[in-house]
Amino acid sequence: DSFIHKLHEILSNSKVYGEFISWRPHGRAFVILKPKQMETKVLGNFFDHSRYSTFLRQLKDYGFKQITQGTDRNCYYHEAFLRGLPHLLRFMPPPKTNRRRLVPDPDNEPDLFRISELFPLPFPGGAV
Repeated sequence: DSFIHKLHEILSNSKVYGEFISWRPHGRAFVILKPKQMETKVLGNFFDHSRYSTFLRQLKDYGFKQITQGTDRNCYYHEAFLRGLPHLLRFMPPPKTNRRRLVPDPDNEPDLFRISELFPLPFPGGAV
């Protein structure tokens, strides 16, 4: 199962995990009540990690947004992540793989002219 399916499962099991993470009464957002206990008692049971920071990054990668004001302050939501409607999770595409930015490394740059002298490439048309 994917991250979002596991998260939906955790939130759906309020008897076991409700003291750590819980749906808001309207079912359109959830709140993390005890981040430290989430690390030690929940995350490792479902995911390949137990770090809260990794969990938050995954939320962001899947497009969850944090509410910053009002009664849902510090809650997380996504338009397709709703209580009781796990079939909508298919509208949450997996995150794109992060492409690392290429950083110049002058100390390890190859001398392409020297390499071409040693190992010439064929010219277009087949001549060498």
